[in-house]
Amino acid sequence: MRFRDLDLNLLVVLDALLAEENVSRVATRLNLTQPAISSSLSRLRQHFDDELLVKRGRRMLATPLADSLRDPIRQALIHFQSIADRRANFDPATAKQRFVIVASDYVAATLLADVTAQLEAVAPNVVIVSRSLTERNIDGFVHGDWDLMITPRAPVNSDISSRLLFRERFTCIACAKNKSVGDSITLPQYLSQSHVVVEFDQPSMLALDEKFLSDAGHRRRVGVVVPHFTLMPAFVAGTSHIATIHRRLAQKVAKTLPVRIVRPKIAFPSVDEMLCWHPHKDQEAGNVWLRDFLIKSAAGLDPE
Repeated sequence: MRFRDLDLNLLVVLDALLAEENVSRVATRLNLTQPAISSSLSRLRQHFDDELLVKRGRRMLATPLADSLRDPIRQALIHFQSIADRRANFDPATAKQRFVIVASDYVAATLLADVTAQLEAVAPNVVIVSRSLTERNIDGFVHGDWDLMITPRAPVNSDISSRLLFRERFTCIACAKNKSVGDSITLPQYLSQSHVVVEFDQPSMLALDEKFLSDAGHRRRVGVVVPHFTLMPAFVAGTSHIATIHRRLAQKVAKTLPVRIVRPKIAFPSVDEMLCWHPHKDQEAGNVWLRDFLIKSAAGLDPE
């Protein structure tokens, strides 16, 4: 469709280019070839009579004009998406819809896995896509790319709607054969142990237990570093390491791995997992239904 001599499909490409700053990544994101993206950029440059993006090393930097187009294009696409997704009602039994939820691997393992099992009976053709809680995916959610996000840190963006989904707390696990710790552990004992810890790809993203210890001036003795919470128990089993993980995940893995729960006598803060969505999805029937389904499923989790 053309409007004022501009092919509106090109706005999708420009939006992706401004977000990714890389032609090959945009091609992957939009499932197009690199020559097709380059051709679209050429047409955009011709229409706006501006370079729009200028190559600097591996990145493409936005010109002032392109920078001024960033938010208007994003908002326009969000509104178009809202219009395209609008339905009079949502019937889960017959709906064929795909929902993308950004969440940590812990939430995916303890909540979303159970949710998808429940959906088989009530919404057999609904597809749940779980995306990692990375800075890039958080940015994508904030910009309107994904349907929902579950995060222990509510977005600072005031345009995002959110509500408490469930509350969690931390506990420790040790190998079932580890005799160096008992059923509970004090702070001095805790700091003397070798730990399996999680570190994310983004240095600015600290696990909440690590942030708590760092803020209190404590440093753990690190024995193993893994990229995901759900990998931690496997690196504890059969070793002398301990790990600090979410209580519900600890209870789940203790049923299948030779690990046991060790209660920390440490005032770790509780974790508030927030369900987030965009205001333009407030009345979107499918999103409303899924939010309600997640809230009911979370209410059915074992008490904190």
